[in-house]
Amino acid sequence: STFKDFQNFFHHQIENDGSRRCPRPCDYRPQLQDGGARKGHCHTAKPGEECYNHVIYTQRQVAKYKDLYSGILNANSSFEDVQHFLSHENQCPEPCDLGSNKSKSSTMTTTIPTTPTTPTTPT
Repeated sequence: STFKDFQNFFHHQIENDGSRRCPRPCDYRPQLQDGGARKGHCHTAKPGEECYNHVIYTQRQVAKYKDLYSGILNANSSFEDVQHFLSHENQCPEPCDLGSNKSKSSTMTTTIPTTPTTPTTPT
């Protein structure tokens, strides 16, 4: 483990007064156990997968406990940003298209027609 690995570990620990034990290391990318993520080895979570549930839960927690995720995640973090964070916590794989916000998040949009339609009856 590198110095930054240890600093990141201590950054995620919270003291009794709510402060972090260490500041977040600059330009930190944790080393994966296989030596790092290889290009093309990613998976963005989909509904029904355990990782998807972790991402949705974490998005809700970020909104509820802003101070715990300060500097890491915020209310504007994309689904992929949250999954990326969880990949560092060994809860999810590294997402594809990090920061693109292409995938669906916890809020689904439904389009409702603006003009009423009249049902037709067969003659």
